[in-house]
Amino acid sequence: PSPCDAVLVADPCDPSPTSALQFVVANITSWFAGWPQVLNDHPPTGACLWLLSETHLSSSAARACLCGLHRIGLHGVFKCSASASVGSKDCKTAGLSTLSGVAVVSTLPVREARWSNRSLQRLADDGRLLHVTCAIAGCQPLHVVVFYGVTGGSTKPSVTRQNEEYLRDITEECMSWGQVPIVFGGDFNLLLADSLAINNLVLHGRWIDAAAEHARRCGVLDPPPTCWANACASKGTRVDGLFLSPCVAKCFTSLSYPPSGLPTHQPILAHTDVSPLNATQDAPSCEGSFFSCRSFL
Repeated sequence: PSPCDAVLVADPCDPSPTSALQFVVANITSWFAGWPQVLNDHPPTGACLWLLSETHLSSSAARACLCGLHRIGLHGVFKCSASASVGSKDCKTAGLSTLSGVAVVSTLPVREARWSNRSLQRLADDGRLLHVTCAIAGCQPLHVVVFYGVTGGSTKPSVTRQNEEYLRDITEECMSWGQVPIVFGGDFNLLLADSLAINNLVLHGRWIDAAAEHARRCGVLDPPPTCWANACASKGTRVDGLFLSPCVAKCFTSLSYPPSGLPTHQPILAHTDVSPLNATQDAPSCEGSFFSCRSFL
């Protein structure tokens, strides 16, 4: 399957094309505690996509949560661990999984797309990787990828290598899609500054590290840490990131670290103006694979 398997194209008759678009990257630790906190910390004032990791939901709980999102006018896609229903009776009853879980929540219609790399699709089926496409009126479809690395990558060399291999495969497939708008974020669970895959993405793929670009504009050498696994002893590490493909990089306007009630991770809030992503730009050939917003809704 190609990345165009589930591409959405906004209704060309929509009189109000979206221009300002926000992205929030957050490890929420648990959906039931973390998502209300994120929504309270940063209620949407316009078009917004949340790239979330550590939802810890079973498939049945995710379906119920999706219905709840629809009731408040939001869209979403959840990836849960294939073994989310396996565990203690308490976990099943609560709809929780102790394993992983990622999601994209959006004020705009989104739809899941599959990975052509089989190992990446298995990673997605394990609740650690998600690729969705998003309809933006007047613009090319936007690809959004969220990744939750295996825990321990910032301290355990074997886990670091594993997450690095995942990142290499993810970034290679993303770059294979060509000059399409892609946003890639999440809790990668390794030190971003030390990742060869991330450095290759930025240096050779000409993507931008949104946090590093923001730091450069502010005259600061390094972005701040985003994770405090031990709030009392840890100086913090930067394991959460947001990366923009060349198409989206020119749309980047600002980034901030808004105050948050989340216990361990600092959310990242990025602002973009996507008006340069107009429909006249070259897009991947996906005839027969397009859906309108109205047919999706």
